Amino acid sequence: MLKFYFCFWVNAFAVITLLLLVTTLLSGCNTTTQTPITVQQALQNSTQLATVQYTITKVVKANDNLTWYKLGNRKIVYSLTAYITAGINLSKLTTSNISIKNKSITVALPAAEIVSIDIPVSMVKEEVTEIGILRTPFTNTEKNELLLQGEQAIKQQITQLNILTIAKTNAEKMIENFLKNLGYSSVTIITSVNK
Repeated sequence: MLKFYFCFWVNAFAVITLLLLVTTLLSGCNTTTQTPITVQQALQNSTQLATVQYTITKVVKANDNLTWYKLGNRKIVYSLTAYITAGINLSKLTTSNISIKNKSITVALPAAEIVSIDIPVSMVKEEVTEIGILRTPFTNTEKNELLLQGEQAIKQQITQLNILTIAKTNAEKMIENFLKNLGYSSVTIITSVNK
């Protein structure tokens, strides 16, 4: 039986990067001299805007004690912890995605995407191994297959947790605040839909 644990927290690096961008632009720009090109360049300074990170732990186990002709236990339990980061790839932003009229701006952002899935080796732990005296130990191939099942279960949970929707919402808020700090009174953010 798989146990699901997850924890949500906003990526502080993205917030700090965005604040640095706002400070830089506020010190040298005003809305009368901004063009779609300058706004595009300012937004692309942080290429990947990571707006959400989840920590997911999965527990996977293998047990082949159900065969009548094999005597003794043979089971193994692993826990895997993955760090999933999602956000917007601002390098995909072009000047055609930005429309400026006086103090109004419309920006069409690319769809949110998974920036990284990191399962550090130090966070893959063999929790339980129980091998009866008449049984053979698990082979490395069997262990790797079990770990791949855990990785696939983590990837499947990404859609269940709406990580991309949360990343999209966070990115829209961050970009909107960024543009308002540049002096735009009306900001419209349009984000592509994830496929």
